[in-house]
Amino acid sequence: MLNAYHAALIWDEPTTHLDQTSINLLIEELRYDDGTLFLVSHDRHLLNQLTITIREIEDETMMII
Repeated sequence: MLNAYHAALIWDEPTTHLDQTSINLLIEELRYDDGTLFLVSHDRHLLNQLTITIREIEDETMMII
């Protein structure tokens, strides 16, 4: 599934219940996807590895990090 081209992937907390080996595999697979990736996650390592822009919502205010 991850090797196919996707126009966009929308994932909410994709690393929940994954061990570190599985998280690393997921990051490596998603790193080479040519489509748009929209992630909602508390996993800052995942976000730092896969995103260009992070938008954080705090106290009903959105900030670009």
